[in-house]
Amino acid sequence: MVICVFALLVLVLLSLNYTMPGTKGDETASNEYISTDRKPETMGPSTINRGQLNQRNYGIKADDDNNIKEDEDSDVEVTEADADLWLKETVVVIDPGHGGSDYGTYYGSIYEKDIVLDISLMLGELLEKSGINVIYTRKEDDYVKLKDRISMANEANADLFISVHVNSFENDSSVNGTETLYFNTGEYGDGGLDSEKLAMILQEKLVESLSTQDRGIIERPKLAVLRLAEVPAALAELGYLSNASDREKLMSQEYRQKVSESMHDAIIKALRIKYKND
Repeated sequence: MVICVFALLVLVLLSLNYTMPGTKGDETASNEYISTDRKPETMGPSTINRGQLNQRNYGIKADDDNNIKEDEDSDVEVTEADADLWLKETVVVIDPGHGGSDYGTYYGSIYEKDIVLDISLMLGELLEKSGINVIYTRKEDDYVKLKDRISMANEANADLFISVHVNSFENDSSVNGTETLYFNTGEYGDGGLDSEKLAMILQEKLVESLSTQDRGIIERPKLAVLRLAEVPAALAELGYLSNASDREKLMSQEYRQKVSESMHDAIIKALRIKYKND
């Protein structure tokens, strides 16, 4: 009797094409709910392992005005809090110019290296609050070689490289204002964003927010951090220490905060333009 019952049970199982849990038979079904699009892990300044950003994973896309909105073709429900989730997979390298034994330009005991480090740290904090992965070429008063600075961006496959500086003109203290430098290397293929466009966005936002003298964007192929860039790169000259008005502003913490906020907004706009075309 027991043998007959066991034989009957075996026949039933075979007719149902039963597959034991944990075998390949149910692997496909379970993996339908496993996303392989994961946020890259940040291992260090030059070892970030990044995948290609895909906005559709988050159910969002950019409209014609570069504003992020819900993707109607996606079945992902987007909440207001999720609107900028895509920023969590972006990487921006901030390069505070000079440092250590390299003071940059100066006026008395006011050194460029100190001003730009302070602004860069403020900027990085704002970007991190927006969810962006930030790499600093320096966070202390350290000297870093120019090639090493841009190498951090190239090796990390960063989305943007932003170098922060202030200017000086010894022969004429009346010279003042903001300018942004760039050089299109042609070694990266972002259809929506190159170094020139990044420089334009930075310059426009700085001038608009700070009401500073607009000295425009300038192509500078001889600058190592721009010439060797394999990612969109720009160098912002935020003002002239040799000019009394600019110098007074740059020494103000309130003004530095305003500078960092305007650069933050420019970077967000640039990232939106970049990924609109991906």
